[in-house]
Amino acid sequence: INFFRKIRKKFADDNKPLKYMRYAIGEIVLVMIGILLALQVNNWNEVRKSKIKVEIFKEKIISDLIKDTLNIETQIGLARNYKKIIKGYYTFFESGNKPIGILIDSAMKVPTPLYRYHPINFTFLGMQSSGNLELLTERESHSLMELSNTQKQTQIVFEKKVSEYFDNKIEREKYLENDLSDSDFYNIIGVEPDDEDLINGLKYQHHVLKINDEIHGTMIYQGEIIKEESKRIISLLKGNKN
Repeated sequence: INFFRKIRKKFADDNKPLKYMRYAIGEIVLVMIGILLALQVNNWNEVRKSKIKVEIFKEKIISDLIKDTLNIETQIGLARNYKKIIKGYYTFFESGNKPIGILIDSAMKVPTPLYRYHPINFTFLGMQSSGNLELLTERESHSLMELSNTQKQTQIVFEKKVSEYFDNKIEREKYLENDLSDSDFYNIIGVEPDDEDLINGLKYQHHVLKINDEIHGTMIYQGEIIKEESKRIISLLKGNKN
């Protein structure tokens, strides 16, 4: 009996390292599981934060697009009205049999307001400069880039037309009265204006009107394009796949 007790005790003593190893492995496994769970929870939190961040950016972009569209709507409405006024003058001009002075007075009374297109796209530009554009899908970011290019092209066209406008306005002032008073400049100084000067002045005023009409036309044409692109992007950002 004592012999078997000794053998069992010896066997138990011999298995102690194996038990310790199993215990140690179990502890390591538990620690690894804990670390993996912590990492998973952290990943979930990061994904959640990223989704919230994306939604905030999308809401701000949509808000910018809506404001820009409303601004364009207002400008298009004004542009259409001014084009009608210019067309009205040319109808009057083309009817003929009008003294040069009357034509000049009528042409000079046509309003020629200037406006430049300044897109409301602060959120997009901020995302682009900070690298946050990567938060959007490829389709979303590509659509916004295309819209931005359209907006830039529109701005370039406006700047070119406005420059032409001022060039012709300067030429006009070389020939037409530039007196700020309500009196008749030529009558007061007792000099009759030169017919050729009046004709040149009217010609350049017509150039001014033509360019102004083109500016209004650009606002209408490009504005409608920007509106449609903005409408599609808003639908895309809201999750509509059409």
